[in-house]
Formats: sequence, structure tokens, C-alpha cells
Amino acid sequence: MKNNNYKFALLLAAVVTVSGLAGCGSSDGTASSSASKEVSENQASSDTTAETPTAENPRTILISVNSDSNPDSYLGEDGEYTGFEPEMLRAIDELLPEYEFEYTTISSTDALLALETDKIDASLQRWEENEERRKKYLFTNEYYLTYAQNLTVYGQDSEIQSLEDLKEGTKVWVKAAGGSDDYFWQTYNAEHQDAQVELVYATGGYSVTIPMFQNGELQACTMVQRNVDRINDNYGSEFVTVGDTIMASDCYILFNLDETALRDRVDEALRTLREEGTLSELSIKWYGEDYTVDEFKEQ
Repeated sequence: MKNNNYKFALLLAAVVTVSGLAGCGSSDGTASSSASKEVSENQASSDTTAETPTAENPRTILISVNSDSNPDSYLGEDGEYTGFEPEMLRAIDELLPEYEFEYTTISSTDALLALETDKIDASLQRWEENEERRKKYLFTNEYYLTYAQNLTVYGQDSEIQSLEDLKEGTKVWVKAAGGSDDYFWQTYNAEHQDAQVELVYATGGYSVTIPMFQNGELQACTMVQRNVDRINDNYGSEFVTVGDTIMASDCYILFNLDETALRDRVDEALRTLREEGTLSELSIKWYGEDYTVDEFKEQ
């Protein structure tokens, strides 16, 4: 069995390398962990020019993860990564003796740039797919987590209780251009030419958008029920999901485009963890429910 002595010591070297390339520091202010990418690059170069990695001569894979997103992935009081994603990574690592995973914390924006420039080998930061990302990065074929989303309104007395209640000009909050909700609403408008909603790309977090819902500048959005509960608890807000699930967005691990062999092995491990029930067990442990099955894909 693989040695579970994972390297979690935080070092500044990796984040300096990535941030210097990006022209700015990590936007979330977190530090880098594990070893510098220079070591991993030397190892990777040796692997590709000499021989295929084996259990006796494993290749080190540098993966970017989040350090402040509880319960997804965060640093515990002992300074080690914990949460759903780190535990899943450990389980994957156990099944792949020819690889050793090391971790670094950088912002999502810097992680994508680091992937493009080969400063990291993979990224596990709840990445959802879109056409543009598919052109630049290699996705696992296997998803590991899904966000079943409902139409969400503000307050119990909203006139909107389903998609059928949306009218021409209904102001819908889109969290990020190019995201899964943006794609959903763009498709919705294309299919409802006579009753298109107005897409509002508001940024600044919930401290900005909650007042916009309260004063009518925003009227609806898509949200995951567990996020609705968390946001209402944290902000004293009154978001309510209505109607049936309208979409599901799945999460994948991202790799450099040339990492097909690594991606395929990770896919094998993810399939094994799903079949054995490990993914479901980890989801229930960290989220309280099983969020690893996309009901739209598994029908």
C-alpha cells in the first residue's frame, strides 16, 4: 500500500512562480503548499524521456486545490488539507502507485493559467465544463460531484414558482460569464424568443447581490439547495428554491492537454471509487447527502 505520508508543508516558492507568471498574486490571498514546480518539472522531464512511471519510480503530480472552502477543501488546524476533495484525492492516490500527488494552493484564475503554462499538472477546484475550457484543458471523463440546481427566488411570496412563471424581462442573476448557469440561461433565451429573461452579470458576492434581490434589481437565479441553506444561515437572507431541478452541473479534474495517460488512470480510479461506493460515502460524510450522481446523466 502506498505510504500516506502526504507532503502538506506550505512553501512560498510555487505560488511565487505562478503569480509572477500571471502578473499578480493569488486573488484569494492563500499560500502555496508542497514542493516547488521546478522539482516536479524535472521529475516529469525524466519520466517522459526515460521511462513510464512505476510504483518503484513514481512520478510526482502537482495539483492545485482550495485551502479555504469548507467542506470542499480547506486547511485544518493541523495545517493539512481536509474536506471532500482532499479525501477523494487520497483515495485516488492509493489506487495509482505510479504517481505521488502533491498539492499547491492558488486562486482559480491562476490555476488555469498555471495549467496552460505547465506550472502545475492538474487542478481540483470543482471545475465545471464549458466549450472554451474544453479547448484549453483536458477533463476527466468521470465527474466526481454534481450540483443539482433549482430555480431560486427571494422570499416566500415571490410570484415565480417555476420556469413557466418567468416573463419577458425577468431579471435573472448570472454568477459568471461562461459558467454553467450562463449556458443554461443563454439556451433558455434561445428557446423562448418571445419571452426572454434579462441576464444580469452581477459580481461582488452575496453582500452585493442580496440587496439587489431585496430591492427588485434581481428576481431569480439558479442555486444548489445546500448552498441556499448555507447562504441563508450566513447572511440572514431569504432565498427559496422553487419547482423541480432544472439543471445539473458536474465537477471534473482538469489536466494539461498532453496528460492523456494520467487522465485515463485517474478516470479508472474514479470509476472504482464510484463502483465501491467510496464517493457516495465521502459525500455523505462531508455534505450530509450523496451529491455524486447526476440524475440527468444516469437516467
